[in-house]
Amino acid sequence: MPELSRIRAGEPPYVELPRSYNAAVDLLDRHVIEGRGDKVAVIDDDGRYTYAELAARAARAAGALQAMGVQPEQRVAIVMLDGVDYPAAFLGAIKLGAVPVLLNTMLTPQEYTYMLRDSRARAVIASASLYDKLRAAVTACPGIGVAVIGATTDAPSWRVLVEEAEPITHAAETTPDDVAFWLYSSGSTGTKAPAASWRATRRSGWKLMTPACWWMSIRWLTLKRCARRRPVWRRRHRTGEAVRNAPRRICSCFVS
Repeated sequence: MPELSRIRAGEPPYVELPRSYNAAVDLLDRHVIEGRGDKVAVIDDDGRYTYAELAARAARAAGALQAMGVQPEQRVAIVMLDGVDYPAAFLGAIKLGAVPVLLNTMLTPQEYTYMLRDSRARAVIASASLYDKLRAAVTACPGIGVAVIGATTDAPSWRVLVEEAEPITHAAETTPDDVAFWLYSSGSTGTKAPAASWRATRRSGWKLMTPACWWMSIRWLTLKRCARRRPVWRRRHRTGEAVRNAPRRICSCFVS
């Protein structure tokens, strides 16, 4: 079983990572182990989910990916809308030792084809409303496993696969030097390129050393402002004047 990270006293404090380290264990299982399993972890349009429930979903997601033929270090493309299935699939892939590849939901069929080929993804998990744009990409990648969240007759249901899967009981024995996940650049200066994030970056002075933590803290805000609209303020680049952006909807979040 991979070990948990530790915060060491110092000026500034730093995170010490064991050689056997799995980010999914650090992000989910440690809350259950340390007695916080009943705390709310994710809120989406369908309800609230505790750390214990999310950990169980992630373990079953890992089992579902394993049943689809995904092996450690292989890539899993994720093209999903916000909701509890997203962090469960993301952390489940990491728990299995696979590498989730998080793809923008607003890309073109041609861009999806390029990314699935470039990443050599072994499987892709997608929301049903986005699957139309993925059909050509899946056809262009023979042998890739597909699962869809929502109503469709073209691919197996991801939720059914997760419900029927045997949860993995032991997380992969990965290390801080292993790749945790991929993100593709926007391609504003050329062809979109993947940026690999390692399971940990050894730099003292950072409170969150795990790339998965950085990503989660961005996508699921650590604020209880779920499913409501809020204004976002920014400053003009040249004048420094405060400008109020249009409100945006936050669909799901991690809360402590």
